[in-house]
Amino acid sequence: MIRTMKKLISFLLVVLSFHVNGEHLVFIGSTDIRSDYYLDTDSISVDGDLVKHHEFVNYYTPLKFGDKNVVSSHSTVMSDCKNRRERTLSLIDYSQKDGLGSVVNIDVTPHDWYVPIKGSISEVFFNKVCENVK
Repeated sequence: MIRTMKKLISFLLVVLSFHVNGEHLVFIGSTDIRSDYYLDTDSISVDGDLVKHHEFVNYYTPLKFGDKNVVSSHSTVMSDCKNRRERTLSLIDYSQKDGLGSVVNIDVTPHDWYVPIKGSISEVFFNKVCENVK
């Protein structure tokens, strides 16, 4: 329990400093649901064929989480470049644009591996972070 709390606190200290106006964020694209996606290029870490990175999104139309609105999200993603798959390691949702406002939801449970869908924003992120992994 203490180990989990220490891990969560360390994670939050890194994540809560997110602001989309940072110089280290690269605009990846927009989707048809009118969301803007960014990659934190400073967060990219490579370990063999695995690449960990942070993704940020601002939603033009808020998403619902219970009775609260989610206007932006931050996720930590692990990409397996060799096997063309990835998984979300953690996700934090915020009540305002650019990771501001209150935290609406925190999910620090690693999700199952999935294959990015061809033409999706996930595939764009995957290709970007894996482009220099041989």
